[in-house]
Formats: sequence, structure tokens, C-alpha cells
Amino acid sequence: MKLSNMFAAAAATTLAGTAFAVPANNPVWIANGTQVWFAGNDTQYPDIDDAINAASDGDIIMINAGEYVTSLHINNNDVTVVPCYRTSTGFDDVDFVNPTEGFNNANGYAIRMSGSGNSYVGMYRQFTQLSNGQETSTVIMPVAADWSMNAPGVPLQGIAAYANNTLRTFDIESRSIDNVAIYATDAQGTFSNMWISTFQGYGGGVIASGDTNMTQFIDIDFDDMIATGNPLQLADGTTGPAVNVITVTGGESLFAGGTVGVTQNAAGSDGIVRCTGGTTTFDNVTISNNLAWASNGTIWCSGADTRVNMSRCQILDNTSRFGTFYWDASGATEAGGYCNFMRCNFERNQTANTYGGSNGFPAGGLAWVDGAVAGDRPLINYSDCGAQDNNQSMMDGYQANGDVNYMDVCSEWHPYARIARPFNMTAPIAPNDAPVSGGTDVNGDGTTDAADLAELQAALGTCTYDGDLDGSVNIDDLLGVIAAYGSTCQ
Repeated sequence: MKLSNMFAAAAATTLAGTAFAVPANNPVWIANGTQVWFAGNDTQYPDIDDAINAASDGDIIMINAGEYVTSLHINNNDVTVVPCYRTSTGFDDVDFVNPTEGFNNANGYAIRMSGSGNSYVGMYRQFTQLSNGQETSTVIMPVAADWSMNAPGVPLQGIAAYANNTLRTFDIESRSIDNVAIYATDAQGTFSNMWISTFQGYGGGVIASGDTNMTQFIDIDFDDMIATGNPLQLADGTTGPAVNVITVTGGESLFAGGTVGVTQNAAGSDGIVRCTGGTTTFDNVTISNNLAWASNGTIWCSGADTRVNMSRCQILDNTSRFGTFYWDASGATEAGGYCNFMRCNFERNQTANTYGGSNGFPAGGLAWVDGAVAGDRPLINYSDCGAQDNNQSMMDGYQANGDVNYMDVCSEWHPYARIARPFNMTAPIAPNDAPVSGGTDVNGDGTTDAADLAELQAALGTCTYDGDLDGSVNIDDLLGVIAAYGSTCQ
């Protein structure tokens, strides 16, 4: 038995006769042959790592409420690490803060995942597949005050906040310019439904590194960080990749849902999102309100084999130096594929540079590419995107040729960029098409209300005051209201 486990067992024996109630059985066997481990405050496993290390493939580790100054390390396969769920109050409030003093001094992260195929942190997986191939929809087992699990299970989809993608469980915080909340090295796990921020303002969000990195970050909010690009400082004195809000150095990471910077993030010279290797995919992520004055881009990509693919993303109100998306494409060839932007909106982004030197004009509201071979075919591609008011141009769509002294995409390629489905020139693109038929709940939140009307209006390029639905609010709409005044809606 590990020495820490011996201490945990002794603590459990001591606490059993006191006012503190610890689980009578820990772990608990459940019907599918796996175990649930209770860890954290007032359990036999106050050191959560002890429960993680003892768990077998397929087990669940439930964390009791509390703030934990710790550095967890997950290298198991198929484990699930989640807060306890209570019938009356929902998920416990659980915060993780990376330590800077004590036994785990200067580890540099609050949670590290290495290897760990198909492990989930923050939220349960939608389906559970056992080793015999049996697959079942996940049911959450509520934990009673006495740690019993006798209440009826709650289907995952039955939690409204989960169904509409607003549920957040863990709060994970870094607290130094050379620390991150999550450090994933050659991991194939999933982090989902959580907030990532800093405890004292300075620090980074996540680093995903390694050639076999396939970490997924689902419905996560990255907020309120000042990340300066300092090297990650580890406990053994070595350093790791640069600390930014998001850093990816290799493999194939996925960011789906969630936000980056709705509550403002700030960067040093390294950008808000920094990709130096591999292919990183962003789907349905809002990247907004980020300050990166000294950085070449809010999203900065560099390396001959580095690619970024973005779909259904809202890229809004960001400030950077060269391009909202900046790519140092030195050495990049067609063999590596495109950087793709599909059904994304770019609105009100600002860049500090000019095209054509000191007498030039604002440029790079969408993208700026350096290192391209002049005259070669472009390696950046836009399909079905929208663009409005970037660099305060008051121009909508893609201004590639410097019309009215603005240039949205700058490169040495010919043409500057490739365009598949055309840019929307009059209104932002709706991230999702409104359904053609089959119901009135357009946004899929389970109710039919004004929010569905707003989705339809956005898809049609209209708004509440546009009575004739032509995309403009003008005298014709006013005359229509006057003509219909006093009538009733049927």
C-alpha cells in the first residue's frame, strides 16, 4: 500500500467516530461492474490523486464540494472525474487551483493528463461502453447526505443545463505567469463543461502538447486571464511550452462549444491562442473581447505543418497587431492542406498595422499571412463566412483588394485567399441553418419562445423592426405599421 493510502486509511479510521461523516463504503460497486470512488473533503481519499491512482478502467471518481489547491495527474484509461451530484442542488461546487507552495510546490498546473485514452474530466460521457461491448446511455447517480446512492438515476440529457450546453462543473485556475490550469501531454482524453481562469489574474488556460495529443475541450469558458507567453515552469526545474490562454504544440486538439474571452483575456507577444504544431480544430466557439496589442494575432499559427480549422465560430471585438488570425506560413505547402474557416463570423476586430507602410491603410481584420511564397496558390480558405465592421471599415464582407482603403485578408499568395461558398455581404452568417421542417424549437433548447424568433431573424438577415423582411429598417416598415395599426395578430 502507498504511504499516502495508509495515511488516508488512518484518517478514515480516526474520523469514523467523529462528527465528520465519511462514506461507509468507498469505493461502491455499481450495476455495470465498475466502481464509484468518493474523493476529496470528508472522504477516505482527501488526496484525490490516491483515488485516481487506485481506480480501474471504467471507474468514476466523484469529488466532494470544496476548493482544492493541488496538482492532479490523470494517466488512467476510461476513468471519469466529476463533482458529486445531489438530487436537490445539482453538481457540487468544486474548484482546483494549482499550488505554488507546500508538498506540490511549483508543479505548474492544477490538472495534468498524460496518455489517458478516453478519460473524461468535468462531465460524464454520453454513452458508457463496457469491455464486453455493451453500451448504455449514461445515468448520473445522485449522492445523498449519508453518501448512499439509492435515489433514482438522472439521465444525462435530463439535466436542462447539459442539454442546452450551459452547464459548468469544475472551476480550474492557474495563479502564476508560468502556470496553466490544464497541461495535457500526448493525451487522448476529454475535458468538458468547466470554467478555466486564474486565481490572481496572471496565468494560462491549457497547454496541449505531443505528437499523439488528441485532447478534446468541450463547452469550456476561458475567461479573465492575463497570459504572457512565459515558459511553463515545472517542479523539477525544467520548462515546458509557452503559457497562453490556449497553447497547442502538436497532435490534433479539438475545441467545441464554449467561449474564449467573453470576460476579457489579455496576452503578451504570443497571442491569445497559440498553435505551433499539429492541426487544431475549433467548432462553435466564441472568441471575443480579447486584447493582444503586442501580438501578431489574436489567434497565432506558425510552422510549415501547423494548421487551424474553424467552423461555426464567432470571432468578435478582438484587438491584435497584424491579423485577427495571423499565420507565419514559412515552408507551408499544399501537401499540408488549408487553414479553413467555415461558416464563421468576423465582426468589429481591430488590428494596429497598416498595409503599404506608414502611408497605408488598416489591414488584417480577418487574417494576415507572412512567409507565403509570392504568387503561389493560397493555403487559407473561407466558406460561407460573414464579416462586418472590421477595423471600423463599416464595410461588410471580404475586402481583398483594398477597396475604400481597407484590406481584410493580407498575403503574398495569388489570390490572397481562396473562397468556397461566398461571403455574406449584408449580415452575419447564422452558425446553424434554421430547420426546414419538423418543429418550432429552432435553437433546440426545448422551448418555443422569442429566442427561436431571434434565431430565425438572424438566419434570414432581418430583425424585429424589419416589417417587410427585406433586411433594412426604413420608411416602408413604418408605413406598414401605420397601415396595420389597431389590428390583431392571428
